[in-house]
Amino acid sequence: MRRKNSVFAMSLTLLLTLLMIMPVYAFSPPAVVERVENERTYLPLRAAIYAEFDARVEWQAESRSVVIITDANEPQTVSVSIDEVGFIENGVSWVPVVFFEDVLYPQLIAVSAPGSVTAQDEENVDHWSFDRFSDIRDASFSTDLPHGEIAVGFIEYISDNFGGRSAFTQQEKATATWIVEELLAMGHDWDAIEVQEFDYWQLIDRELGLIPASWDLITHDIILGVDRDYQLREDRVSQNIILTLPGQSQSDNFIIVGAHYDSVPYPGASDNASGVGLLLESAQRMIDLDHYYTIVYVFFGAEEVGLLGAFYYYESLSPAEHENVIMMINADVLIEGPYPIFGAGMIPTIDDDTAEAIISAILDVSLAEIEEAFEAELMQVPAELIDELPEIIAAQIAALHPTLFALQGYIVGLLETTETNTSRRIDTIANAIIEEHDLKLIRLPEAVIFTSDNLAFAMRHTVLNLFGAERVENIDGERIPMGMQVTHEFAATVLHSPYDEFNRIEYLWPGMMSANLQTFSLLLEAVLTARFS
Repeated sequence: MRRKNSVFAMSLTLLLTLLMIMPVYAFSPPAVVERVENERTYLPLRAAIYAEFDARVEWQAESRSVVIITDANEPQTVSVSIDEVGFIENGVSWVPVVFFEDVLYPQLIAVSAPGSVTAQDEENVDHWSFDRFSDIRDASFSTDLPHGEIAVGFIEYISDNFGGRSAFTQQEKATATWIVEELLAMGHDWDAIEVQEFDYWQLIDRELGLIPASWDLITHDIILGVDRDYQLREDRVSQNIILTLPGQSQSDNFIIVGAHYDSVPYPGASDNASGVGLLLESAQRMIDLDHYYTIVYVFFGAEEVGLLGAFYYYESLSPAEHENVIMMINADVLIEGPYPIFGAGMIPTIDDDTAEAIISAILDVSLAEIEEAFEAELMQVPAELIDELPEIIAAQIAALHPTLFALQGYIVGLLETTETNTSRRIDTIANAIIEEHDLKLIRLPEAVIFTSDNLAFAMRHTVLNLFGAERVENIDGERIPMGMQVTHEFAATVLHSPYDEFNRIEYLWPGMMSANLQTFSLLLEAVLTARFS
């Protein structure tokens, strides 16, 4: 069997080749886009604040006000009544440019300067000591809420308050801090929570990640954002947040449940506040539910720059611990559309003959794509490199991480995911809850190999991957954007774009977030309370 799969419009090898032989151009997120209404020029308030200030922006529904909280030793707040100065459209608050420049900007400058905390000051204290977290508050939500609603509440909060949580930044660290606070508020013990820090130099020395760790990528505009260097941590550290819930079994077997919490420079409601929200809801509900196996929730840092947190955690497990892993469950981009999807299985072992066939197929596809791009004048290849391209591409293929190599094998149609006893049991559980709750849940085995933190585990362990998508036929490119086609039938829509914001997603698909998160919450709970042979 050999087919070319539409997981990506361009092969990874072609992309790597282009990066090597072409100049590097800066790709920037769209600037703050202004609009004219009734001869007045307006700008989106939240985007303008994030572009100019290190601050949090919260929406107060009762007063229909935006509250801006500055990052200082003694945080200050500035409130803006939107109905008095501007208007709201599709969940976005718009204010006149003249109001922002002449009134709001000076106010924020005045309250931001005094007593501000520098990145170095923040890193010179023991941030993760219990003293920093000893004032434990009440849980944000009650488990009396229907399944999925707790997760939706967390998605909204993260989208509104922790946008642009790029890897190795203060905002990523602030999000990790908030996750610890939420786990403690739910009632989890401090001793059950571990902060697993890792720095850039460790990743380089140990060659960890789906792609080699690169500070150029970490600081690129597409990851960090424009003019956000001030956010970078001087110690170049990220972290995983790990919560362990002991099970009833006397064995050492455990289930890993993971979701990354970093993002690109957008609110990141789908990618991946949705996964974080699902894990937080599950962690709160499982306190009161019997579960046979130990559950290890891992909130991964630095996913967007090569799955670095996931690979660091994977490599930190001992051989004995790997033997005791029952499965890894991954939750990422759960609200890209109204179709909740799951897939369970493993990446198969690749024998020598299959490896040779994959290399040959990748080479054929890549050279054909380069030729098409060259003929369409989409790229230029230096003359001295044309004859060397096959050798260059072959070297790149040989240097691929084994998981990336397997992913390429799937793309060219020479690999399929492998079923396991555990994945078949998951399918049975899913069928049961579909029937019991009349759920719209789609089984897609190839989800196992979709690019997220599951790939750190899928060559050795059964993985269950969860994501939400839209049908390709429903995407018009106007009301519903196209993010990335992941199969012939399904596509992501808002990830890595300004559309990835809570209110915008709710506007595009009213009620979809609640429906998807209810489905995923019920499935996750059923899997975590089941037994596996």
